[in-house]
Amino acid sequence: TVPLKNYEIPAIYEYYAVPRLEKDAFLVARITDWDQYNFLEGEASLYFEDAFVGRSVLEARSLSDTLSISLGRDRSLVIGREKVDTYSKTRTIGGSKTETRRFKIMARNKKPQTVRLKIFDQVPVAAIDDISVELLEKSGARFNQQTGDLLWELQLSPQAQQELFVEYEVKYPKRERVMLE
Repeated sequence: TVPLKNYEIPAIYEYYAVPRLEKDAFLVARITDWDQYNFLEGEASLYFEDAFVGRSVLEARSLSDTLSISLGRDRSLVIGREKVDTYSKTRTIGGSKTETRRFKIMARNKKPQTVRLKIFDQVPVAAIDDISVELLEKSGARFNQQTGDLLWELQLSPQAQQELFVEYEVKYPKRERVMLE
């Protein structure tokens, strides 16, 4: 292969993390006004911080004005999620059961610059009317009540760490079996 043209393109870099599923953060470069470069559709080699990070496929036929390119995992951001047992409890009152769960989400930036980080989590959503879910704490997250999705948008300073908390309560009949985690 022979490189035909090299571009240095300004991009908005954002990190995405879903600590419930994965302990790593993923970096995504968002390029606006990318159609001015007349990219051809096909494979592209990606470099970040003067290091080869992998290959991707550019979809030049996209109708979006922003091109998103995944740059993979970045181990300079440490993400964690753990259950806080002292706040998690189960109570039975009459014919119903109430369970409370609390989780601590930690994010630490080991990079020398401030980063934009989006953290996603989710609380249970009641599938039947006999079950109710109440969100007790969300540490400033945006909450979608229909899907149970939580989203935090953080600006993490260099060497900074932030803790977020999610706490919810689920009330259901004793005869039902409910999976909360």
